[in-house]
Amino acid sequence: MDRALVSVHLAVADKTLRLALAYVAERIGHRVTVHEQSADHVVSDLTALRCRRRPVHTLVVDPLPMPCQHAVDAVVAGLARSVISSHDPEALDEAVAAAQRGLVSLPQEIVETANVLPRLPDRLGAALQLVMAGYTNAGIAQQLHQSESTVKRDLAQLAGHFGARGRCGLISAAAAAGFEPAASVSHA
Repeated sequence: MDRALVSVHLAVADKTLRLALAYVAERIGHRVTVHEQSADHVVSDLTALRCRRRPVHTLVVDPLPMPCQHAVDAVVAGLARSVISSHDPEALDEAVAAAQRGLVSLPQEIVETANVLPRLPDRLGAALQLVMAGYTNAGIAQQLHQSESTVKRDLAQLAGHFGARGRCGLISAAAAAGFEPAASVSHA
């Protein structure tokens, strides 16, 4: 397929990143399209991917452990064919080329960054999101239907996973890894 005939749709929320990707796409001869239906190649970020029902060709992620883990999971689940780092929009050319050949493109740096992330059971992940959202131990216990002693034990275990000391250190380390606070629960 001729490179000039490839139309690329950019479903990327960050305007600066979207402009950088558009610049790269146009510089290498691709046509950027506003309508996804007319696109040969769909580029998305994690925010847009969560709202989609169809797979994307290229997923753009921040080079942090949590987003990288989501990207690896998206490739494994067949929701994305290739992944590039938001810090490397130049990699779009390789991603488009790989997709045109029917290949999966997952850079080693994305996999290695994802592997830094501790694998947390659902209960610990929920407790981490709540502590990052500012909940007290009593509030976390109420939200998760656990005792406060269980919450204290879980937070100590989380601190160990992240090599952190105390609540603030845990929140800081988790945020640096790309974890996000709980968004859809009310404070107890």
